[in-house]
Amino acid sequence: MEARINELLIRGHLGTGDMLVMNSIVRHYAKEHQVCVVCKNRNLAMAAFMWRDLTQVELIGVENDDNDKEADEATAHAEQQGFPVLRLGFTGKKPFDIQKWDKEMYRQAGLDFSKCWNDFKVNRQPSREIYPIDVGRSDYCFIHEDRERGFVLNEKYLPKSRHGRKGGMKRIYADPKRTDNIFDWWNIIDGATEIHVYESCFAILIAHLPEIKAKRVVVHDYVRKSVAPTYQNNFERIKV
Repeated sequence: MEARINELLIRGHLGTGDMLVMNSIVRHYAKEHQVCVVCKNRNLAMAAFMWRDLTQVELIGVENDDNDKEADEATAHAEQQGFPVLRLGFTGKKPFDIQKWDKEMYRQAGLDFSKCWNDFKVNRQPSREIYPIDVGRSDYCFIHEDRERGFVLNEKYLPKSRHGRKGGMKRIYADPKRTDNIFDWWNIIDGATEIHVYESCFAILIAHLPEIKAKRVVVHDYVRKSVAPTYQNNFERIKV
């Protein structure tokens, strides 16, 4: 297979949050290139939805392994076939400062980091979004945690649950069994009075969404040991 004119393969980090950070990079290069993005199979639905308005963007699905072996092999094969490749993050040009990983990806892409926010775009599709049940006009708290992986928010930092408590707040948890597309939670996020998340793709998504209405957006940093991305919205950070 020979490389086509103006085709570009983008190989960045493969996590859901990383793909959100790459939103504007892909959009920039799709203006003049037929862009192929390496993407984990579990993120294909989300990524396809995010860039569905760009006919010049294709996704290359790879296995959801921990060492990115298949992604590396696909990238190396593309280079051998003459495809130009834009490597980002820890796969890109060194030196790479992991403490500023999102800014570094934009530097490697030759773009100002302000584009990460200013050019971020996802077209909503309200008909597929999840709507709260038995809430009405009541306040509710949106919570994202991952109990299977041990990423659990400390109860003492959460608003009191409405269940069995007068004056409490209903909770809506991000249940991965409900959808494989993070954007389906947009309506829930948009209507929440409080938002509590750990260092995850939801924190990154919320940081990019315009006009967050929640009175409090709290990132529970103590839950997961990771390098935080750059946040634009006025988040509270709980580190202990």
